[in-house]
This record gives sequence, C-alpha cells and structure tokens, in this order.
Amino acid sequence: MTTKTPARQHTGCRTKSKARYQTHQQSRTNFKTPVVEFNPQLKTVKVFSDGSCLKNPGGPGGYGIVLQYRGEERELSEGFHSTTNNRMEMMGALIALERLKYPCNVILHSDSQYLKNGMTLWMKGWKRNGWITSEKKPVKNVDLWKRLDSAASRHNVRWKWVKGHAGHRENEMCDRLAKIAAYSAADMPHKRDIGFLSQNYK
Repeated sequence: MTTKTPARQHTGCRTKSKARYQTHQQSRTNFKTPVVEFNPQLKTVKVFSDGSCLKNPGGPGGYGIVLQYRGEERELSEGFHSTTNNRMEMMGALIALERLKYPCNVILHSDSQYLKNGMTLWMKGWKRNGWITSEKKPVKNVDLWKRLDSAASRHNVRWKWVKGHAGHRENEMCDRLAKIAAYSAADMPHKRDIGFLSQNYK
C-alpha cells in the first residue's frame, strides 16, 4: 500500500444528517437512480477508485485509490493472489469509504458500471429479497456488497461513472496503482481474497 500524504485531512467530519433522496430518469435506461443531497456541515472528499485482474476470473488482481481533500492527495493500493476484476473494483470503493474516519460528503468516481449500478439501482431490491437477484439467484460478491452497504451508509455518497482508459487523470492513476498491486500479488499466494475463494466462479 502506498501513501503520499497523511490521512489526517480526511478525519474532520463529525456530524451526519440523513441523506435525502430524489429521483431522476437516466437517459439510457428505464431505471431511476437516487440523487444524494450533501450536508453543508460535512467536509466533501473526492474518491477515485479502480480495479484490475490480470487473468479474470481467478488471477492476481489489485485495486487503486486516490483520495482528494482541499488540494491534498493520498494514494492507496493492495493486491490479491486470486480474485476477479469486479471484486477489485468493489474493494477499491469499499476501502476508500472505510478509511474515512468520520462521516463525510463523498463524490466517488469509478469506471465500473457494475459497482455504480449495484449501489444505486440494485442494492435496495437485493436487500428486500434477501440478497437474491431478480433472476432468483444468489447475489455474487455478497460479502463485499454487504460491506459496501454498511460503509456507504455512514456517508452521503454520490456515485459517478467515468470512462476508463480515456485520459482521465485520477482514473489513470488508479489504474496504474491497481495493476502494480496485481503484479506484485502474483508472487504472494498468501495474499488471498477469501470472498473469492468461497464462491463458485466456474
């Protein structure tokens, strides 16, 4: 894990009001996604995350994170010996949210539609149905979805999709961090993604 600047700038948010939700029609889908209102009393942190898996599924993978607050920037990354691309996308967002010591307004950027849609469109139905999909199948990566649900509930989170490999500065930084972490984990079989190993990815 790499760190550029101290984490103290991310720990000053001390109060949280319940986010109010509105809905708007997505231009390319029939689904409605929540629009989260920020609490002006909270600090606003920008999060960028990305995941990588060298041989998906089951190969070495990693996540990369860039945290920004008031002009300061912090990088985080970690790799696992056996995992999937989707799990690393999720893990990046999860670790970023869990690292924020106090509730904050968070703008979280990811190039994963799977992550964004899961958190903004599918989560409520999954929970209502006991973590069963509309196709009557168990939700994959449920261990991480549950942790993400818990971590996000502490903050006011706006999920933003960004196009990957399109020259977006922070997304490219995260992609680089994730790939470096994945290559490093290739020679570390003890770095196991237990959630991946416990699921069937045939």
